[in-house]
Amino acid sequence: MPDSFADEVYHGIHPSSWSISPASDSRCASSQRRRRPFNSDANAAKQRPDFPIQELPARLAKGPVLFHPKSQLPEPGDPRNNATKPWPDDRKLVHLGTITIDKTVRDSDAAQKTLLFLPGKVTDGIEPSGDPILDVRDSNYAISFPRRQS
Repeated sequence: MPDSFADEVYHGIHPSSWSISPASDSRCASSQRRRRPFNSDANAAKQRPDFPIQELPARLAKGPVLFHPKSQLPEPGDPRNNATKPWPDDRKLVHLGTITIDKTVRDSDAAQKTLLFLPGKVTDGIEPSGDPILDVRDSNYAISFPRRQS
């Protein structure tokens, strides 16, 4: 169990290696995916199952949480269409900006039911990698979306 969502490092599951790390954290987007330790089993057993969800508003009341998205850049020959083949750790790592979280939504459970993540739908100027898993994920997520509505 994590101590907080605000202290976690988040990773993509694509051949390019990217991460979103807390601003106070120096971990990178390497395929080795170094992580901070979780709460001990004894501590976790004492916590409510939704502890990280309940902890976040109190943390944000003290100030915003900052994250740094980072991504590795491919080199010639790096596979861009197969999520099962990670790139070597020595690829150049670029900082993509800062994400600032300063509030939570009022009813997270209700808000989550309205969200549909499609990994193949990308922002203008960005192209999908060509990995066929994106199409499979898009279609499966679209099937599961109405099921979450009820």
